[in-house]
Amino acid sequence: TDPLASSWAVTLLTPNFGSYLTAEDLVTFDPLQPDIETGREFAASWGFDRSKAADVTEFYIDRLESEIDPDVLEQIRLRIKQSRTQELSAAEQALAVATSVILERVIRVEQTLAGTLSALDVESQAASRDPLTQLLNRRGFDRWARIPEPAGVTLPSVGIILIDLDDFKAVNDQMGHLVGDRLLQQIAQSLRDGTRPRDIVCRWGGDEFLVACPGAELEELSEIGDRLIRAIPEISVDGMSVNASAGLHVGFLSAEGLIEADKALYFAKSLGGNTAIPASELEH
Repeated sequence: TDPLASSWAVTLLTPNFGSYLTAEDLVTFDPLQPDIETGREFAASWGFDRSKAADVTEFYIDRLESEIDPDVLEQIRLRIKQSRTQELSAAEQALAVATSVILERVIRVEQTLAGTLSALDVESQAASRDPLTQLLNRRGFDRWARIPEPAGVTLPSVGIILIDLDDFKAVNDQMGHLVGDRLLQQIAQSLRDGTRPRDIVCRWGGDEFLVACPGAELEELSEIGDRLIRAIPEISVDGMSVNASAGLHVGFLSAEGLIEADKALYFAKSLGGNTAIPASELEH
């Protein structure tokens, strides 16, 4: 076995401690405490109690006995026996109390820090989602788009579908915003249902939605876009429904690609809406 591990075991059980393991190290000695935070609490309650140290060391020695040099094993067994009868000196008792206090303070500080970080993460996640549809908003999409490319890996191109609801304002004007909101929620669910599991659906703002389709080439992207556009008019809330238009673009994620998809979208709307147009068609 690792000579250093054997040395640690012997040192830990020696009446005159020559070194002190950190809480992160101590946790690896405890078979019942698998995480670092609990390990610190374990260390704080353990302090320099050689009886507990002996129990934990013996747990591992029993399982590694066949792999340990017999002379080392005999020395560790002897230390285990001694540690169960050897009382702490006054200096060691004082050190144990001081260590316990320090560890308790560390635990409190780290618990406070963990709670703060958790609250910030929840707040950040909430700020990245549209509260009405629970889709990602622009901020959430930007965070997704900025995920770094793994070293040595070239990420595939991304198909973009930019969708705008035709004459959605009429719904709010005639039936009120509550009906409009319910219609947006159902359309958002339709977009989720009509896309692939790996696709990203965002509420781009107002009555606009963006769907990012990693790895989709133009033919597949066109099929997805047409499917989404056909499904939207079938959604009705209190007798109100809308058509939609879409602009498509295939390429690497960029501001230019979004601009091209936006141009294709408004070209589709200029044709009367209820259709999806690839940006590449604008070049002809």
